[in-house]
Amino acid sequence: MHTASIAVTIDRLFAISSQIACLTGLGLLSACHPAATASSAAAGSPMANATTAAPIANTSQPPPGKAVLMFEAKGAPLPGSVYWDGTATPASLAYRGDTKFKPTLTLQFAHPNGFYLGASYGDQGGTILPFNLPEGCDDGSGELKTGCYAQLAVVDFDQNSIPYIVVAFGDGLISLRVNVIRYHPPALPTDLSREQNFELVGSFDGQSEAIINPKKVILPIGSQGLGNEFAYVEGKFLDFNGAVATIAPAATAAAPAAQSRPAAQPVRVADSGDYPQRYARDINAQLMGGPICDRFKGMIMGYANQSNLPENVRVKMIDTVTHAAERNRCVR
Repeated sequence: MHTASIAVTIDRLFAISSQIACLTGLGLLSACHPAATASSAAAGSPMANATTAAPIANTSQPPPGKAVLMFEAKGAPLPGSVYWDGTATPASLAYRGDTKFKPTLTLQFAHPNGFYLGASYGDQGGTILPFNLPEGCDDGSGELKTGCYAQLAVVDFDQNSIPYIVVAFGDGLISLRVNVIRYHPPALPTDLSREQNFELVGSFDGQSEAIINPKKVILPIGSQGLGNEFAYVEGKFLDFNGAVATIAPAATAAAPAAQSRPAAQPVRVADSGDYPQRYARDINAQLMGGPICDRFKGMIMGYANQSNLPENVRVKMIDTVTHAAERNRCVR
């Protein structure tokens, strides 16, 4: 490994360790909040400083020119949502539920690299939540690709007044991943920083939008009524065939030394006997790079991975995108 690469890796690990220290109330004030004054240090609240180092952008509207990622029903945006545009200004959402401890959920940068979704309880502690990024929004360095953004909300799937946390990352066009996180409310103040307080129970790939309601998660594909649907039944998400939906592994705050950021690496498509996937890889090998062509590649592989659809349907969808790629001169 080159010396420069080692230095960057060390910087990232140190940054994540520092952010976790801030979240758990163990970080130095100067590290958690560089702009803190002597008077604020005397008043010191490490957790508060960690989550208010920059102005909070509690916007209920998508970034300019961007579309809603999650709807409650077709045309009705998921209520209570906040959006984060991936910039230095954090976005924060107060957890609403019938629990003794109600965290503040915040999407923000982890200095100097990456970002995280944190849960804080004032100066009493906090932790980092697990989630996955869609491949089309992961730039490989812990940052969101340009054009991608996030929508954060809570949904009471169990109807027990302890709602789940739902966070979607996408570009509003061809890349989308919806993460559903169950909150296990701590009983004591000493448990506020436990990673077990939050559990990733669903991580679903889509295209441009998702419909989220207490009964199901629907991920439309294209404009022909196709897509994936996962029903929520007794704490689990089931697919069309009644099988429990699988979840890609997600990193947590428990092992910062083993990860380059609090978010998980997206799962790559494994080599398998699935014909649409082989077909998509062969086509993508013939396409050139660049922002436009890379979007077509992502769309082609996205259709190939829709394993709930018949192979002939997936191949037809791949062909449609390939023709569009040809018209845009992406074929070598």
